[in-house]
Amino acid sequence: MDLDEANRDFVIEYITEEFPLMYDRLVAYIADGKLSYSILEAPYRYIGVRFAGDVLKQTDYLSGEEPAAVDNLMKIQKKTGIYTFNYNLVKAYYLFRNADVLDVKEKKYLWGNITKLDERKTRKLLKSKFGVFKQKVIEQAVAGEVGVEYIREQTEKQLDILGRKLSLIGE
Repeated sequence: MDLDEANRDFVIEYITEEFPLMYDRLVAYIADGKLSYSILEAPYRYIGVRFAGDVLKQTDYLSGEEPAAVDNLMKIQKKTGIYTFNYNLVKAYYLFRNADVLDVKEKKYLWGNITKLDERKTRKLLKSKFGVFKQKVIEQAVAGEVGVEYIREQTEKQLDILGRKLSLIGE
């Protein structure tokens, strides 16, 4: 970060183009969530969209839980003020996937659009599956439990908020 712009561009090009093995290893290490988000500032700031997409490409979209890299990208985006993607859509992807709302083809399609940082296509498919997601979550939340009505109401409120967020994010 202390280099002048010409030297910084030279180093970035060298790492990403001339020595891609180094870059790929760095991205894989970051995707595994092994680094604090504050260390990501320089690559995020100077490599930008490509860096964010490359980190997402290295994450396991079929794993049971959302990777730490997503939170790190959210934090560094906020810290730098450089917008690359609405990472809440990644969080929504994992919620929908874990609720078993998405088939294999939809998972691949969504993750492909996430790694391309295509918010419109990602949001469009999530929005189309929201009704099924909401129904499944409510069914799971109220299955034979005490206080079912309260749980259902609270769950429905939270899901309505998520649905509005999916709808409000620009087309």
